[in-house]
Order: sequence, then C-alpha cells, then structure tokens
Amino acid sequence: MTKRQRRRQRRRSGLRTLVLRGIGQSGAIQRLFLGEAMLLSLIGSTAGLLLGEATSRVLPHFAPVLRPGVPPWAAGAAVLVAVACGLLFGTAPARRAARLD
Repeated sequence: MTKRQRRRQRRRSGLRTLVLRGIGQSGAIQRLFLGEAMLLSLIGSTAGLLLGEATSRVLPHFAPVLRPGVPPWAAGAAVLVAVACGLLFGTAPARRAARLD
C-alpha cells in the first residue's frame, strides 16, 4: 500500500468515524471496521481459490503427469481461516478507530 493510498484510506475512515460518532453510533464504528476486514478477507480468499482452481485445470495440459485438485473441505477451511485472520487482525484497528476523538 502506498503512502497516498494510506492517506486516502485514513481520510475516508476518519470521515465515516466522524459521521457515525456525530449521530451517536460509536459502537457501529467498530462493527463497520470489522465488517470491512471480513469482507476484504472473504473477497481475497475467494479470488485466491478461483485462481488456484483455474491453474489446476490448465496445468494438466502442460504437464499431463500432474493432476492437482483441491477437496471441497480444504477450500471451505481456507476461506474460514482467511476470514478468521481478517477479523483477528482487524480488531486492533477497529478498536483504535472506535476510541478516537
């Protein structure tokens, strides 16, 4: 993430925080940040799974010996772990944003 992107994200987050705090919804700030973290991790994990699936379908055309595959339980577990990591590492910024004045 570049410095300009961080600055833009911080400004946008500050605006949302200011609006929510202005209408008395300081608890919603933390939920908003955690929801955003969860959504980003869900989108990223889904994109990774789709890219991996596409690669596993194309790879046998170039190397017929290889037959890669991902069991459905592993794909589901990967998405759950990614969302859990997003929530875990999004908690501190969400708390920090909810406490800002």
